[in-house]
Amino acid sequence: MFGIFKKKNSEKRFGQYLEGISLLTPLQREYNTIKNLSSLKKKVHLLTMPDLIAEGPFCSKLKEVEVQYAASGEATKLVGSLSFDEFIKRVMPKDNRKYVFHNILKDPIACSLIPQLIPIPSFFKKKTIRDLRISRLFAGGKYSGTHLHIHSEALNYLVSGKKLWIMFPYSDKNNRFVETKNMRYGQIKTSAMQWFLDAYTELSEPGVLDELQVFIQHEKEVVYIPAGCHHAVVNLEDVIGITYSWV
Repeated sequence: MFGIFKKKNSEKRFGQYLEGISLLTPLQREYNTIKNLSSLKKKVHLLTMPDLIAEGPFCSKLKEVEVQYAASGEATKLVGSLSFDEFIKRVMPKDNRKYVFHNILKDPIACSLIPQLIPIPSFFKKKTIRDLRISRLFAGGKYSGTHLHIHSEALNYLVSGKKLWIMFPYSDKNNRFVETKNMRYGQIKTSAMQWFLDAYTELSEPGVLDELQVFIQHEKEVVYIPAGCHHAVVNLEDVIGITYSWV
């Protein structure tokens, strides 16, 4: 009972805290106007994509896919599997500790369906989903999230929901901060939401980090993540989407 009370109190405090922070929106463009990746100049972008598939048809097509899910925050710690339909209808509304991080490239069914729903962008040098480094189907409840981490260049497509992003570029200064504060992936023991509550005041102090960006991604928006960019996410609503990542 105490654990439930503590969780609800943290969620309430997070909502109040969010109202008082200054959001720093990244560069913005229309997704369909991009002709090549070099035009993004390796800078974080928030891309609008009005024709991104809606939640209903997306989930309907994938409802029978057997997805793997993790404890919230770490995609590498998978704890179970069930159909995508079961997860979004039965698990996601009740348990935000669970988070789908399904590796599409290791699933022949998902691998054939996903590019039909969200085509590989024309500005990619990679032409098929099999050419990517990794692609994930994700889904998680309100206040779930992912801990601070880095990876190769990626696009994060949000089919439904709302995400709070915390991002800062790969640099000697930023890397030293992450190392000193034991914030590397796998070192953070609290939820993504609690980590944000504990860390944001220091992260946002002038001079602590190079180019801190804190912004909200809405459905039918795509976040471009440059290679090596440190980032963490707290979901402000139930979320569903995919990522495409390449070398």
